[in-house]
Amino acid sequence: DTPTILDIPQITLNKTSSSLIDIGPDANAPANADRRTFLVEFAYEIINTGAFTLTDIALQDDFMAQNPTVVVRQVGQASTVAFNHSVHGGVTADFAAGTAGFLETLAAVPVGTATQGADSLEVGESITLSVRASFVIDLAALAALPGNGLIENQGRVTSYSDKDGDGIPDWQDPTPVE
Repeated sequence: DTPTILDIPQITLNKTSSSLIDIGPDANAPANADRRTFLVEFAYEIINTGAFTLTDIALQDDFMAQNPTVVVRQVGQASTVAFNHSVHGGVTADFAAGTAGFLETLAAVPVGTATQGADSLEVGESITLSVRASFVIDLAALAALPGNGLIENQGRVTSYSDKDGDGIPDWQDPTPVE
């Protein structure tokens, strides 16, 4: 029995909040001065830093679950406001930020679904996208956080390599790769 060596994809995700705009009181509790509605824009950069083409790229972000005492609720659905593949370009339809669970749970949302070639990353290629969403934030809970009110702002990206090009992710491929 000869073991099959699986190449582990290497992918980098950079996430930032590029804007935070106070758009007014919580519509459900307008008299509560501690609860304000904010429009937030998150920017994501996904980079193939490995040695193989990556396919089946998906982005996960559970921003609300990371901050349960501060984020009261999401107002409406998130929307994709920008998408760009470093080689293939793209359109906002390449990422469905309004998918149920995105920004709430670790629901995996496929990346690059509308533009030919934008659903994979060759070595060194990248995808950048921006998502806008509105949240009701509890300012008193935010002020009570350690670290001067720093909230969690992490995302997760998944992908697979297909070294032999047969359309089957290597980890599922019954054909050994030489």
